Amino acid sequence: MPATDWPARIRRYAAAGDLPDDIQQPLLEAVTSAPLVFGHGDPLTSNALAATDEPLVFIDYEFAGMYPPSSDLALLGMWMGRHDLTAEQRCALIAEAGGTLHRYLAMRVLWLAREQRLYQTLFDMVDDREHPQWLDDQIADAITGLRRIAGRG
Repeated sequence: MPATDWPARIRRYAAAGDLPDDIQQPLLEAVTSAPLVFGHGDPLTSNALAATDEPLVFIDYEFAGMYPPSSDLALLGMWMGRHDLTAEQRCALIAEAGGTLHRYLAMRVLWLAREQRLYQTLFDMVDDREHPQWLDDQIADAITGLRRIAGRG
């Protein structure tokens, strides 16, 4: 069972004007064209234990479930890239090497759109102009990348 009904989410976001119409089909293809894989669902640094010369260990599997390939990598790249500009690029290179760059870019678009929707009301209540601008810039960049790889831009 998927953790989220991704096609329904894509249609909902597009209907609300949160996604451009021309990327609906590439997003749908990316999330439905491969079998779902088990994913952590919340691969933030606060959910990881790291030690020198030891493997990275994820904890807190509250959001674990079946996700499109590269979902965790896209979410990790999004949040790590907030403070380390090269982190997202490294995650994209990993996805490219694994042959899942189009899925990575699609999931990046969807995670960023979700963040915009979740925090839109919050941004109105707090004086934080930096984070909404960062999200706007990131989603524009992610959409451009998805259009390029899908041959639509």
